[in-house]
Order: sequence, then C-alpha cells, then structure tokens
Amino acid sequence: MNSLYDYYTEVCSKYSDNILFTTGLTYRDTYKLIEERGAFLQKKGYGKGDVLAILSPNSIDMCITFMAITAIGAIVLPLDPNLDKNNYHHMIKKAQAKALWTTVDFKGIFSEIPIYDISLSTNMEREGKIKNPNCCEEDISSLFFTSGTTGEPKIVQLTQGNLFKTAFANAHFCKTTSEDMILSLLPLFHAYGLIAAFLGPMAHGSSICLQPSLKGPDILKSLAENPITFFPAVPLLWELIMDGIINKVKLESKWKFRLFMFFLEYGIFFRKVGLKFIPDMIFKPVKKAFGPKMRIMVSGGAPLKRIYAKYYLSMGLPLIQGYGLSETTGPITIANYNKIKIGSIGKVLEGNEVKIHNINSDGIGELCFKGINVMPGYFNNPQKNDEVFDSEGFFHTGDLGRIDKDGEIFITGRIKNVIVLPSGKNVYPEELESYYKSSSLIQEIAVFGLDTEEGERVFAVIVPSIKNDSAYSLVKDELNRLNKGLPTYKMVTAFAVSLEPLPVNSTRKILYDKVRENLLNGLYMTGEDDTAALVTELLPQSPAEEHVINILKDRFKRDKIFARETMSDMGVDSLGLIDLLAHLEEKLNVTIDLSRMKQIQTMDELVIYLMSLEEKEGEGIDRKLFESEIIQKPLPFFNPLYNGFIAIFSAISKFFWHFEVKNPENLKFDNNIIAANHTSYLDMVWLAVSTPVKYRKFVYVAGSADLKLLRYGFPFLPVIWVDKNNTLDVIKRSADILRQGYNLIIFPEGGRTSTGKMMEFKIGAAFIAKNLNKKIIPVTINGAYDIWSRHSFLPKFNRRLKGNIVVGKAIDPLDFKSVQDLNDALKENIASNLEDLNNTGWFL
Repeated sequence: MNSLYDYYTEVCSKYSDNILFTTGLTYRDTYKLIEERGAFLQKKGYGKGDVLAILSPNSIDMCITFMAITAIGAIVLPLDPNLDKNNYHHMIKKAQAKALWTTVDFKGIFSEIPIYDISLSTNMEREGKIKNPNCCEEDISSLFFTSGTTGEPKIVQLTQGNLFKTAFANAHFCKTTSEDMILSLLPLFHAYGLIAAFLGPMAHGSSICLQPSLKGPDILKSLAENPITFFPAVPLLWELIMDGIINKVKLESKWKFRLFMFFLEYGIFFRKVGLKFIPDMIFKPVKKAFGPKMRIMVSGGAPLKRIYAKYYLSMGLPLIQGYGLSETTGPITIANYNKIKIGSIGKVLEGNEVKIHNINSDGIGELCFKGINVMPGYFNNPQKNDEVFDSEGFFHTGDLGRIDKDGEIFITGRIKNVIVLPSGKNVYPEELESYYKSSSLIQEIAVFGLDTEEGERVFAVIVPSIKNDSAYSLVKDELNRLNKGLPTYKMVTAFAVSLEPLPVNSTRKILYDKVRENLLNGLYMTGEDDTAALVTELLPQSPAEEHVINILKDRFKRDKIFARETMSDMGVDSLGLIDLLAHLEEKLNVTIDLSRMKQIQTMDELVIYLMSLEEKEGEGIDRKLFESEIIQKPLPFFNPLYNGFIAIFSAISKFFWHFEVKNPENLKFDNNIIAANHTSYLDMVWLAVSTPVKYRKFVYVAGSADLKLLRYGFPFLPVIWVDKNNTLDVIKRSADILRQGYNLIIFPEGGRTSTGKMMEFKIGAAFIAKNLNKKIIPVTINGAYDIWSRHSFLPKFNRRLKGNIVVGKAIDPLDFKSVQDLNDALKENIASNLEDLNNTGWFL
C-alpha cells in the first residue's frame, strides 16, 4: 500500500458489504461515490499536487469529497466553517488553492477561484472511474492551518502515508473491528477528528455515526439509538456531560445528590478494594445512557481536568486521554484503556518514537517525536522547519512532559509558558491550572508570569462558577484553601476575576496575550471592592435571535443586556425563574424544560437554549402548574390534637408576651392566600393561634423542609414542604390546594430572617395568586424575632417582651399588571405595619 487511493480501494473492497455511514451507505456504495467525484475532478483538469479547499461542516458529502480529492493525488485544504468569513480569502491565497468545495451557505463569499457545490446530488461523473495517479506515501495529501495562540498560523503538510499509516495505527491500538461503531462529532477539518472519527475507523471496517448536533439531548439520542462502541471528543464536551449528569442528580434529591457525589469521590477506592459492584450499582443509570456496548471514550485536543478524569474512572466509564498536534497527524499517543492512569496520555503509537529533550532535575523536558505520524514540514516555511526539527529528525513540540517508570507520558506544560521566579525555580502554568481547576468553584483559569519590580511572579485570571458581586471574595477563599496543598513558590496569591469567558481561539485554547491585554485595560476584578467590566453586549445574529433578545429586554426593563450577565444579575431567583419561564413560553410559544433552565447561568446561554426549541408541542409551564390533574389531595382528616397544642401556645403567648391580633376582621378564610413576613419559630404558631378553630382544617402551610421531621411526631400535618430543589413541585401542590377551595399560608421571604430585618420577597405567592386569581391577605408579625429568633434554641419567657400580628386588607391580583408589581405591593403592605414593640430598633 503506497497511497490513499490504495487505502480506500483496499478497505472498501475488504469490507464492501459493511455499513460505513449509519444512513445505510456501505463501503461499496462509498467507493462508487469516491470514484464518481474523483472522475469529475479529473475531468475538470485537477490532479496531483493541486490544492483544493473544503469549507463544510461534518457531512457525508464532505467525507466523500475529502477522499476523492486525496484519491486523485490532489491536496485537501480543510477550512473551519466557524471562522470569520474575512479569514478565508487570506487562507486560500496563502495555501495557493485552485478551487473550493463548499455548501450553499458559503458560495457567495468567493469570486477569485472556481467554487463547486459539495452536495453529492451534483458535480459527479456518474459511473466514472478515477485514473490512478500513482501517488507514493511521501506525496502531500492535506494542509492544515495551525490554531496557535500567538503569532501567524502556520500551514502543516501531511503526506499520504501520514494519513493512512496513522489511521491503521489508531485502529490497531484501539482494537477496532467491523463490529464497532464510532460516534463522530469531532470537527473533521482538524487532524484529531479526521483520524479518530473518520479515517481511523475505516481501517478495520467500522461504522461511523455522524453527529452534526452538539446539543446534549441529540447526543444522548444518538447513543440510545445506535450501538456506539467508540466515542472520541474534546475535554470541554466530557466536562459538560459530567456537569449535566451532576446537575440532574442535584435537582432530583438532596440525599441522592450527596450519595452520588460520595461515590464520585471514592468510587476508585471501592473498585481497588474489590467492592466495584457498589459504584457499578450506583452509576448503572448513567452507564446505561452511554449504551451497553461502549468500549472506549477518548479525550483529546486539550488537557482534561483531573477531577473529571477521576469522576469518569469512579463511574467505571472507560475515558482515556490522547495527545497529538496537527503536526503529528492528530493522536500520536493514547492511554491504555485497560489500565487507566489519571493524567497519563499513554505511550506512542506503533511506528513512532519519543524522546525528552533537555531533561531537568524533575525529569521534565521537551517532548519530541519521530515516526509515521510526524509531518514532513510546514508549507513554504523552511526557517520554521529548521527550528522544529533536530539533526536526528525529531520534531520538537514545544510541550513539556515526563515519562514514568512504566513508559507512560505525562504533559506538564509549554516551554514558552514556563515562569522563572527570582529564586530561579521554574513554575509550570499548566500544572497549576490543572490543580486549581479541580475546584468546582473555578470554571476557567489562566496562569502566567507577570513582570514586577522584584521579577516575574505567578499570576492568574480566574472565571468563577458563581458570578456575582461576591465572586472575588469567594475565589480568594477558595485559593487560600487550595494553596495549603502546594509549595509556597507555586501558590497563586495574586489574581484577578473575570465574569466573562477567557478569550480563546477556534480550538478553544486560551489566548494568553489577550488575557494580559484585558488585565492591563482594567476589564477584570482585581480587588474585593472592584467590579469586572461586562464588555460583550448580547447582540442578535439573526432576526429570530433579535426577537428573543427584545423579549428579554422588555421582561427585564433593560435597554442593553450583556452576554455574561447571570440570572442573579437580572434579579431572577428560584421562584422568579418559574415566572420567567412562564413568560417566555407565552411570548415564544415554546415548551421549556425547567431542569435545563436551572442549569443556565448567563444570558447568552439562555438565548442559545431558547433558539434551540421548536414550536410548542407539549404542555406549557402554566398549564402544568395551574390546569393539570390535581396531585395534592387534602388530608383524610384533621388531627384534633393540634387544637390542644395551639390552645397551650395561645395561653403561653398571651401570658408571657401579651400576644394580640390587630384587625382580625381582615383575616378571611374564603379560598385566599395568607402571606406573612418570617422572623421566628413562633410565626407559624401565632398564625395558627390567630385562625378560628372552625377554619383550621381548611388551611395549609408552605413550610420549610428543615422541619420535615415534625411529621413523624405530629402525623397529618397540613404542610407542603419547601426546599430549593422542589420549587416547581411546591408551586404545583400549593396551587392544587387552592384549586380545591382551601386556604394557603406562605412566607414570601422563603426563610426566617437572621437579622430581624425583612428580606427580599420571592414571587411565589404573587405568582400563584396572579395565575389563579386568588386574593392575598397581608399579615405583619411583630415582636417574634425578639422572643425566639433563629439563633436561639428556646424562646425568651420574659413578660417585658411583646408580640402581635397585624392583618392588612386583602390585595386583589386583578389590580396589578404583572406578578412583580403584585409582589412589590405585598411587600410594601406588610412593611407598612412593622412595629418595634420591644424598642430594639432591628428593623429600622
């Protein structure tokens, strides 16, 4: 075998009846299409050595065209369709391309060279055959622009032999067979995706499931519908998948979440001591989602955070890391999937060699490779070629690493990023980034050297997971905690915080020069009293996006919305999220998944999610909550012992604290909502005391889940338990009670105040009242905080203290335009009746 033409001919003949693409296209069908497109190219006069560009997202059309171009001996220039359109003219000119194959989306942006529609429905020489160009393995097959983080991108040349030999080496290492199926979602215009998700699987007759959508539900659908055995992806996707799994469990149950996280943390230990059946049982639903035949999952293209590698290993999922560059035809090392070492990128693939150049006292030096994977050099760049190849023919990667006693390679950083401290010690930024990213509070981090009068020092710009006014303080505390595990000279003590993502290139590598520039321009928080500049306004990319953004501007009463503003920035809490969800469903005529909405942090993420939704097919949030089948039935009977308990507390309250109810005539129980401020453990008792005996069996309370154990000592409590993980369920059950003619007591603050001062009101009461058209009776509780605050184990039995309840007039929701207006009026009404009965001055 000497060429890609030979490669395609051999594998398509050997596996002719096998399915290559899951659309049903066999290897035989594929070869026929390669011949027809290749014959068309030759008929047009293109041949050996001609550069032909492809600008297309992943598709069968793209794959066939790639193979046809390389089969006739021409050179493919794959272009990233996600770049700014202005880049393509320069790239095509620099690579000396003679023609472009593209989709209808890009046909109008070029005029200098011939453009061909990449669709297989046209530009084919039907029943045509390729005239063998008699290529050899040293002939150039493809050109790839590097995605370097600094300087002018270089053009990597890969030979025919680079591609087919690396394809065979990958298939051999992964032991793929004709029974395997690869989920192909990596971009095929990069060398990693080209080998791992396309040419490599073909070597042993495997099938390819092209996955054009990167949306979580679409990926899960492909995993469910196809017997996927091999799944290569980038670290970002693996991290997003794991985050999605964790968030889903978190929403289901607090105890389930704690159990889940415990086994994520200690699952590896259980496996080592022979108790693997326990984590296997815990994680069985997750593993089922990846499919019963999944053999290998590969992470490549960038380092995988250690914490995620640990989590996948705890689950028993075979996620391994690989390493490679465009210059090494994608993956040149892959870790052993039968014996996974966290952080290892494995050993070199067969046909290659590795050496460590300039090894220091820590065993770290520059990784250098030679062999079948390594490019012959950069296109038209002899000076750079002299720099990266040594006299032995080894390619110097610029990456630092070490080799352990088992021969496995570990990446430690980049030569150009090493920080040399005044003490002479070397600090490797990538090592620190990996360490600090193990924290769930750190979403992104860029570590680099910052020049000072004393010399270079370690500095970091951090994007926190929680983006609010306290972000800097939270990051500072977390760094102090993490620094305890590091030598003093490696500690990050100087840092800045960004509330926006760090600048990256098209392959999502951090642009450190741009980070430094942003730091100098004051775009990051550098102190606890500082604020980060929100510089990226949320701008529409289409009329549909403009419609969505305008709805958000109207909802939040804003002229501008910034892309990285969070839900918290917009004043949206857990109950406000329900209101927002209902508003968006109504305005956009879509059905929104609340669990997905809870995972969204920023406005740009919200717009992306809303744009992915189809026209409403299912049941909207308002119908689910207020019109669907009733699930919360009244208790079968009212426990008469409660009246005795209430009578005792009534006597205690009146004797010790002179408790009284003001305006009791306003407290009506004709299917209303009773809303009160929440200051004390006494609040619920005093409201019960204020309720006439004949009405008590018709009143339910939305009560804190912290007191849920009371139901065991006091059965048949008329309580709907509230915690932060069941907001939707609480609103649904509260609405059910009101729909059956009962009354409902709600504390809009969502919890007892810790200072005595009234807190912000969540919109739950107003939201329910507005949607069910139920009046709200505002109740102000005075003195209870002085008697029994949340900081005291027992109440103060002091007769000098006083307490009362002031009942306001019913508020009609029809008098208010919006839920927020109703909520504001409710808070104002309750606040107007606050009294400092005990002269403590706490609410002033």
